[in-house]
Amino acid sequence: MCAHVCGRALQRVQPRMVSFEEQVAILRESLAALLEKDEQWAEAASILAGIDLESGRWMYASLTQRSRE
Repeated sequence: MCAHVCGRALQRVQPRMVSFEEQVAILRESLAALLEKDEQWAEAASILAGIDLESGRWMYASLTQRSRE
């Protein structure tokens, strides 16, 4: 259920990626974590590959540090 909600949210905000870059990265990480729990490795990797690391590198670095704490 939660994976479905994350997936739908990504579909809705993806066209406005520039405005919601940080939120999209958080949603993608959350969805990938849920997929990993279900051992859906390829789908999780595909979701994570959609995170744009070039344009928001400083934001993404702070997100990953925050999630590890």
